[in-house]
Amino acid sequence: MLSSRQWPAAVGLVLAALFVALGFIAHAAHAGTGVDHAVLDSMLAQRRQWLTPIAVFITDVVGPNGMWPLGIVVGAVLWWRWRTALPALVIIGTLIATRIATPVTKHIVATQRPPHAVRLVVENSPSYPSGHSLTTISVLGVLAVILGYGHSRTIRIWLWLTVAVGTVAVALTRLYLGVHWLSDVTGGVLLGSLISLVAGSLFGRYAPRNLSTA
Repeated sequence: MLSSRQWPAAVGLVLAALFVALGFIAHAAHAGTGVDHAVLDSMLAQRRQWLTPIAVFITDVVGPNGMWPLGIVVGAVLWWRWRTALPALVIIGTLIATRIATPVTKHIVATQRPPHAVRLVVENSPSYPSGHSLTTISVLGVLAVILGYGHSRTIRIWLWLTVAVGTVAVALTRLYLGVHWLSDVTGGVLLGSLISLVAGSLFGRYAPRNLSTA
């Protein structure tokens, strides 16, 4: 049996292995697997004139453009309220990690996005992984860990439900807007989960036991 300290490492290894394996598959396919194309066709069939602006709004607000301001503001507020820089440092570290990991992995795997003809927004970088999915789950995940620290199980459950809803919403919009394959958003979620796991583990390890979260 794994101890409570060994579980994060084990989960992290699984996430990393799945991300790398999916990256190899995406690289071999280069422009989407058969499943990717089937999912894309299904998403294109769901397009509606009234739904497109909603998808664009969600992808902008809940994606990296919204996660950076959110992370900075929450980190600053917690620094002031809890009288420790640890939450802010962990959040900023998470943001920086997403900013580095996204372009590096994109250029290593070097896959093509869906055809320009189906894209509803302009995106020109390589496809795998989805930076939006990666950033959203990374930031929301570490915020859930930090904000849930010292609180009841019910509050933590609601925080993680928020993470799930936000991540799924962004992933669906990237597919709907025709700028990513299913493998891209899945890879983004895997790598983002790994970043969030590492950041959350660091916070849990170094957070003072008498930290006041009231």
